[in-house]
Amino acid sequence: MQSGSVPERAAPTGKPVTTIAHNTSATSVYISWKPPPPDTILGEFLGYRITYRTRDRHPDDVKEIYIRDSTVESHEIHNLETYTQYLVSIQVFNPEGLGPPTTVLVMTDEGVPTKPRNLSVLEITSTTIRISWLEPEKRNGVIHGYRVYYVYQNQTLLHLPILKNDAAQNSVFYYTLTNLKPFTDYRIIVTAFTLKYDGEPSEVSLRTDVGGPSPPKVLNLTCHSLDTLFFSWRIPRVYHSSIDFYIVNYRNLEYDDTHEIRISANASIVETSMVIPNLTTNSAYEVKVRGATVSTVNPKKVVLGTYCEPIKIALRANCEQYQPPPLRHNPYVDQELVILAGIVIGCFGLLLIILAIVLWRKCFHASYHEAGDQRPSERTDHKPTVQSNGWKTSCDSNGIVQTSIPSEEYINGQQQAMIDRFHR
Repeated sequence: MQSGSVPERAAPTGKPVTTIAHNTSATSVYISWKPPPPDTILGEFLGYRITYRTRDRHPDDVKEIYIRDSTVESHEIHNLETYTQYLVSIQVFNPEGLGPPTTVLVMTDEGVPTKPRNLSVLEITSTTIRISWLEPEKRNGVIHGYRVYYVYQNQTLLHLPILKNDAAQNSVFYYTLTNLKPFTDYRIIVTAFTLKYDGEPSEVSLRTDVGGPSPPKVLNLTCHSLDTLFFSWRIPRVYHSSIDFYIVNYRNLEYDDTHEIRISANASIVETSMVIPNLTTNSAYEVKVRGATVSTVNPKKVVLGTYCEPIKIALRANCEQYQPPPLRHNPYVDQELVILAGIVIGCFGLLLIILAIVLWRKCFHASYHEAGDQRPSERTDHKPTVQSNGWKTSCDSNGIVQTSIPSEEYINGQQQAMIDRFHR
């Protein structure tokens, strides 16, 4: 053997040539190649060795695959990590060992992000919920933003997508849901999303806080004595959970300062009344009332309702002898009474129409029907007549029956009456 010649038995010196390297899914990649020149195999061509590892791990932390078939020129690697860069190397081998490797960098595809972490409720009001969360533990792609869903009464609604850069503050994401319904159960769902996938959901269930009651309906405001007023009202039409307080506000119209009286309430009591004391005689007052409910989120907080329309009244001597001034328009009207009154009026009107039709048919229709049986030559322009007990009767234009009594019967009737008086 000449000096410098390659031994007949040695490891290969040629490298495979990579032709394709790309991902086929979030957990797999595909690689294809061409074998090195035959004269670089230097012995029996047994096949290929493929090794792979993530780019950011130690070089010794590798996995290998042996393909013991020299005709194979491609392979798909599975069970990889999602959206991760891999260094893939391929080399030929013969009985003496391995040839030099060819290495390519390939990345698995995006996958489904895991659920956002630490979804928390920060603040609850009657119409808003403020929440926060952290980025998913495994993004499995480029997170472009988050979707916030909320579910109530079997309806699922989606708020506009939240872009990542708009919501993050020191790696914490915040969002406030608005225009919610008071004292309503909600289920809130948050998911991250990439360009391809929506991630796994994080969710929390809660109930919004109570809202303020609607205005009470004022029933009476009258002068009770020289220095007191009698005030009564009905429970608000709309309230949530309960009515816990009423707040009566009154003021002397000559002054700017106002006074409040808080009284305990019970939703089972429909009408409430009280006497407002220690007032000034010969003064005009303005009085109004509203309901209040204790917060279900914070027991130390009272949610105030809307005041009714203020009512003005004059307090003077012997005021109980005077008719109290009419109350202003109430905040709401008893719609049930209005509907009932409309039904009664409608039924009464229908009854009058039916009665008018019956009278018309009885008076006019019968007359014209009998007149229609005459021969055409016997018809005249006189009003229709009908014979009753031999007397001629007719109806005028108002439907009143007019009767003419034969003179013989009238005379005989007069004579009979005189005879009867004589026998008495």
